[in-house]
Amino acid sequence: MASFSNQTKTEICGAVKSQEDRRAFLTGVLLAVHRFSADEIALQTECEAFAVLFPKLLKAAGTDPALLDTEYRQRSGKLPLWCYTLSGRSRVKALCEALGISHNRRTDALRTVAQNSRQQMLLSAGVFVMCGSITDPERDYHLELALPDALFGVAFQEMLAQ
Repeated sequence: MASFSNQTKTEICGAVKSQEDRRAFLTGVLLAVHRFSADEIALQTECEAFAVLFPKLLKAAGTDPALLDTEYRQRSGKLPLWCYTLSGRSRVKALCEALGISHNRRTDALRTVAQNSRQQMLLSAGVFVMCGSITDPERDYHLELALPDALFGVAFQEMLAQ
């Protein structure tokens, strides 16, 4: 049975429909990944809805999903894991330029890339889907984000406060 957190991520992914929404959401996802360099972007997810959506997000940003190295891992007693890697300096650079972000200036991008409240909400949703967890509010309130670094955390908190 899927966790409340996974169900929440599935619902969020189902609401990302338009090209503009996909670009804002993907920006949040990429800003929150832990393996993001000039040469490679790598991410993992247990959320099947996100695994289905991710190639569509890349396509919305002008990146051919066929360029992804994709691995599906079945795990005993756990949800399966989808692993994606985009390798190559020129591929990473093209994707980052399309979204107006940089691997080494994520905090700056977080502060400037979202131009309106809808984009900020979608960017925040992308951050949550990539590195967040939430407990069922029927049991307890707890939201956790495993962000890439402390400076990003401060910038993300400032954006949410707006």
